[in-house]
Amino acid sequence: MDVMFPSAPPFLDVQLGSAPPDHVVVDENGGKADPNTVKGGEPQVFPLTVQVDDETKAQDDDGNDLRVRLSTDVLFALNKADLTAKAEAALKDVAAKIDQSAGTTVKIDGHTDNSGNDAINDPLSERRAQAVKAALERLVTREGINYQVQGHGSKDPIATNENEEGRRVNRRVTVLFPKPEPPSAPPAPPAAAPTPAADGKLPVLGTAPSGDPPDVLKGEWPAQAEVRINEVRRDRNGFVSLVWTLRNNDDQPLNAWTSSHDYSGVYAEASTSQAAIVSGSLRYRAVRDSVNKVTLGPYLLVTPMDDYMVEKGEEYTLWAMFKLPPEVKTANVHIPGFQPVQNIKVG
Repeated sequence: MDVMFPSAPPFLDVQLGSAPPDHVVVDENGGKADPNTVKGGEPQVFPLTVQVDDETKAQDDDGNDLRVRLSTDVLFALNKADLTAKAEAALKDVAAKIDQSAGTTVKIDGHTDNSGNDAINDPLSERRAQAVKAALERLVTREGINYQVQGHGSKDPIATNENEEGRRVNRRVTVLFPKPEPPSAPPAPPAAAPTPAADGKLPVLGTAPSGDPPDVLKGEWPAQAEVRINEVRRDRNGFVSLVWTLRNNDDQPLNAWTSSHDYSGVYAEASTSQAAIVSGSLRYRAVRDSVNKVTLGPYLLVTPMDDYMVEKGEEYTLWAMFKLPPEVKTANVHIPGFQPVQNIKVG
């Protein structure tokens, strides 16, 4: 299994043994207890969602189903339900995945943001979902598929409607179907841990200087800062640990919290959800827990402000977990507020 703590990079491919556990210290006076006899809390188990974006759509994979979120800003003209020329390529890709799936039901749901009113949004979302259905019926080659179509208007947002980025995400047509079975492959060997330098510092795989500031920090972003990529390492199940260090050489403080999270609301605030690994036209987003929408990474909401406000001469290390297909061997790493770090090997 992989083991994660909020304040340390992930431990990958930790093998489970059968040795009896040692007694552990449980209080400040040195008292010890046997882990086998102490009653712990009930475990909380959450499914994970893996998100992959391109310019036309986002794909959410929860391990059982694929939910493809098609941007209506790309598929349709404003307030229209006629598919654009760009929609053809996006829907061909969705149709190919449906052909690879063994499922017989495909659910198509239309959604809008909360602009306008229900009298406009409800029928518009229905017409757009019907247009996607008609295109998929033409493009999917497999027989015996039942298409279920519904328009929801603005009633089922997945992001905030309080800013433009969130409203853009909410304007969508989703296509849901069982996940195709991946091709069988032998299990990967356990990942080799990177070796720290002699001075104890993390290895540096690549660096990049400050770039365009995050929108909420325009005018408050240090020009003299850099990001260092310390680890991009795959475990035997395809999960990838991305570890990076922010270095500030500027008089302007670097706000690691405010720059790191996704303001659309798809992810919970105060996590490292804006980091991305990019391969070709695909942008891989950090894995999130499907219930709370929290990124697998440090939760900065409970971090002291003195830690995430990186002053001149200071460094701060962050991390997030991803899920990459085995064919991604080299990728670019995008950290908010910095130029992309190019051609990083996935170890």
